[in-house]
Amino acid sequence: MKKMLSKHSKGQIIVMYAGILAALLGAVAMGTDVAVMYVNWARMQKAADIAVLSGAGNLKQGTSSATSTCTSYLASNGIDTSTEIQSACAVATTTQPNDTVKVSLTRTVPHIFGRAVDVYSGVIKVSASAQIQPPGGAGGPAGHLMPLGYACAAPCGLVPGDNIVLPGETGGPPGSYKLSPGNWGGLTYPSQNDNGNGKFTDAVTNGYTQGVVYSGTVSGVTSNTGNYVNPSGQAGLLARYNAGTQGPTGPYSSTDPRIVQIPLVASWPSGSGVVNVTGFVSAVLIPDGHGTYYARIADVVLADTVPTAGAPNTGTYRAVLLQ
Repeated sequence: MKKMLSKHSKGQIIVMYAGILAALLGAVAMGTDVAVMYVNWARMQKAADIAVLSGAGNLKQGTSSATSTCTSYLASNGIDTSTEIQSACAVATTTQPNDTVKVSLTRTVPHIFGRAVDVYSGVIKVSASAQIQPPGGAGGPAGHLMPLGYACAAPCGLVPGDNIVLPGETGGPPGSYKLSPGNWGGLTYPSQNDNGNGKFTDAVTNGYTQGVVYSGTVSGVTSNTGNYVNPSGQAGLLARYNAGTQGPTGPYSSTDPRIVQIPLVASWPSGSGVVNVTGFVSAVLIPDGHGTYYARIADVVLADTVPTAGAPNTGTYRAVLLQ
């Protein structure tokens, strides 16, 4: 009886081991197919993300440039643009007209081991969208953006800690300082008429807080050659300085009126005309001891660093993934 039970038990163990082995092999097979699917998904998602970011970065050159750039990056990152695009690269509106590039991809991946159970392939779908967003801080809650332009091609070699002379400044700041390579001038932003001494002073005092200021080769900013730029500008700076408490060194407050956002202008035209804003610097106003003010370039935490859909539009945009 013992021998019969022993042989019977061994037979059961062999059958059990065979079942376990089959289950393990099935798990390994399924895991292999899942791993292949995941690798394909990761590569497709990365390609989609890169494509929409690159496309959004070209929105200033027009919607056709954005979509063609997006498609080109898909092809260069392993996407078969003839069969794997579910929804083509397209420009859409999220918070402002034509500010987002979207794409959807699909791929059928053949299974290696799934065929044993009549599962021959799996379908992967990914999507991505990127929006151009203005950086927080410029033209922020204190109205930092100035209707004055520092003439140079960004970034002009300017770095945090540099002192720059503002228009109308009489004695120059102490120590070393940098002058604008071109002449300072006034700027008229879209929907804001700053012609005239009083209006220009008010624009300097309160900053520019609405509308769109374009930078680069397309600009809606008009140079203003009025001779009131120096005295009216300094009057506005005096009002800003008296309204604030910010010291010359950090930490810097993103809401203090003494923090100003100064546009960098590629060059001034002869007379009045449209100019190209190439960038912005954040600076803190400092009295020069002569009754006028200069500015020290500051590392303002919320200025030109963190893109956000709710920030004021100053024309400086960065592409940000939405999903």
